[in-house]
Amino acid sequence: MTGTGVLAVDLSQGVEDAFGNVIEFFPKLVGFLLILIVGYFVAKAVSKIADKALERVGFDKAVERGGIKKALSKSQYDASSILGQVVFYTLFLIVLQMAFGVFGPNPVSDLITGVIAYCPR
Repeated sequence: MTGTGVLAVDLSQGVEDAFGNVIEFFPKLVGFLLILIVGYFVAKAVSKIADKALERVGFDKAVERGGIKKALSKSQYDASSILGQVVFYTLFLIVLQMAFGVFGPNPVSDLITGVIAYCPR
């Protein structure tokens, strides 16, 4: 009977540890999702602002004079829209890095940090 008592204590401790891990993980998950959602909308807004600002200053016309007109004629995007998308994805990579950072050091954060470090090159 003493062996059964030890098993019950170990099982109870395992359940407590699992419940503790879930309780510890849930706020991190909420923080991750909150950063991801807010960051997405901020990145989308900034990219639209950049697109509209580039259109206002005549960026599209300047690019067309540079010889890109033929390449972009078959595309549904203009030069300012493409740059707006680049701004969005760059900002969203930073948002992803911050969101995954909530979980502490992890391989995904390290990968995104490497990609962000490579972007200026």
